[in-house]
Formats: sequence, C-alpha cells, structure tokens
Amino acid sequence: MKETVYMKDCVAQFHPTLANDKLGGKKQKIMAVSYVPGKDLISLQNGTLVSDCIGTCKNVDCSQCGQRGVCYAIDSYTQYPAVTKNRVENTMQLRENIDQHFEDIYNTAVKNKVEIIRYTESGEIEDYRHFEYLLKLTNRLPEVQVYVYTKNYAVLREYFDKGLELPDNLTILVSVWGDQGVAEYNEFKNHKNIKCFAVKSSIPYDAVCPAYKKDENGKVHRVHNDAVKCGNCGLCTGKVPGVKVIKCVEH
Repeated sequence: MKETVYMKDCVAQFHPTLANDKLGGKKQKIMAVSYVPGKDLISLQNGTLVSDCIGTCKNVDCSQCGQRGVCYAIDSYTQYPAVTKNRVENTMQLRENIDQHFEDIYNTAVKNKVEIIRYTESGEIEDYRHFEYLLKLTNRLPEVQVYVYTKNYAVLREYFDKGLELPDNLTILVSVWGDQGVAEYNEFKNHKNIKCFAVKSSIPYDAVCPAYKKDENGKVHRVHNDAVKCGNCGLCTGKVPGVKVIKCVEH
C-alpha cells in the first residue's frame, strides 16, 4: 500500500533551471520551467509515493507515453531528488498562486537577461487559464523566444477557434506518439509557429532529431558531442527553414 511520501516539506515557490547554451550559432541564456509529469501520483519502484502532488498531464491523453520506462520525465522524477523537489514546488506555486508564479518567471527572466525560455520542459499546460498566463508572459517579454512542449490540443483548439495566432516569439511544439495526436497536428499545422515532435509515428517528417541514437543492440543512447548540440542543429528553433515535423527516436 502506498502510504509513505518520499518528497516531504515542499513549499510553493519557483525554481528555474538556468544555463548558457549555444543556440542559433551563439551563446544564449536559457531558462527552463518544469512541472510534475504524468497524470496521477507517481511512486518509486518499492511503491513509496514520490510526493502527494498529482502530475500536470491529467487533462491530456498520455496513455501511450506517460509511463515509467517510456516517459523520460517520469523516470528522472523518480531518480533525482533535487530535480523532483523543484518540479513539485513549481507545480504547487502554479496551482496555489498563479499570479505570483508567472511574476517570478518574468522577474527571473529579466534579472538574468534570459533570451530563451523552454516551458513545460517537464509537465504540461493544465488548462486554458494556464495558457492565458503563458501568453501574457510571452507578450511581456517580446525579445525572449519561448518554446512550449505540449499535448494539450484542447487548449490550442480553444485558442485558434477564437481566430487568434501565436505571438511571433512563441513556438508550440506538439507531440505525436504513434497515431496519437496526428489528427490534431494536421488540424493546427497551418498556423504559424506550430511544430511537431513525432515518435514511433507514420506521419511524414522533415528532419530527424540527432540527439538520440540506437546502438547495434537496439538500445537508445543520448549522443554527447558538438555535432548534435542545439546550436549546430537548430531544428526546433527555426534555424533550419522548412522544418515543421521532427522525428525523434523513442527514449
């Protein structure tokens, strides 16, 4: 029985992940914002609950990818305590005080002269209200490129049904897993700044993400060399013209 909570004493506060990386051919200040992944409570292998914080993917269909051994975010959530606590506290602040949460993101971006925000690097856009706050943030930071990773097609549909387009500095990268999400991507693909990550899918693709490779035994490994650093690739960031669908190796 899952009774013990492993990650205790969490409080609602913002934890950015800040780094310098080479994107678009130059060093840029990047901030990642991550939340608790998955749809439900997540437990360790021994059954102990990692935390009492339900994942932010609860309003999306992640039945094919949202499980241990498939979802990299869930795997890292159960393996790295420091990362886990940060995601829990980010999620708590998002739910308990969304105004303060986005003000903290804005202030952190300005103070650190952030040039790129990778939003929902882990976790999801929970609902349309959440998306509206993200749009306001994007409009407050017109010089910052914001990249959002999502499967919440309902939120996008509600937005586009209003006849709106995404701000120039906001790129949405939707996920397609197998046939899950293909129809939705096709529905949205003609809108500007919509891109797609496709895994195990028959959807036609424009390029292959070089970050993960399979070895001769079929095991997937993260590639660590300068040839596949984002600054030398640029598929996600629009550096390579005409790329809308990026095929990814399952990892």
